[in-house]
Amino acid sequence: MASSVINIQMNGVNELIKYMDGLKSNIEKELGKSNKAFMEDVKMDAQKFAPKDTGELKNSIEVVPTKQKGYSGQWKLVVNSPYGIYQEYGFRPHPLFVNENTNTTKLPFGWITVKKNTPFVQPAIEHNLMKLSATLNNAMSKALGQGKSKNKAGGNI
Repeated sequence: MASSVINIQMNGVNELIKYMDGLKSNIEKELGKSNKAFMEDVKMDAQKFAPKDTGELKNSIEVVPTKQKGYSGQWKLVVNSPYGIYQEYGFRPHPLFVNENTNTTKLPFGWITVKKNTPFVQPAIEHNLMKLSATLNNAMSKALGQGKSKNKAGGNI
């Protein structure tokens, strides 16, 4: 019985390894950029939807990075105003005395009952949520495309 020898030759393995080595960092970089852009859009809408009596609440909204075990592409929306949570979720009705020293021009002088809340973060998220899927898909396409290299035959790896 005659034995046969099969010779297998693989081209482009080194390029493939190089591509795979850089893939994780490319994905993290592109997702980080798209996450920040998404959160900046949410921030702009939250500032637009926030009550503007004094402007303090609007001006206290910011986007800050958050670190997660070596991955720096996560961002969060922070509302630094102490009454931001009450505007977003509400509070028990309570009396408030308004006088000439109260920092508002929209309320009458005297005792009033405060019971209204004005959500501003949730509507901002809802307004931008439809764009998130496309944004993440674009980021992944960019990340996957960054590592492409031409093999000797001219095809993409």
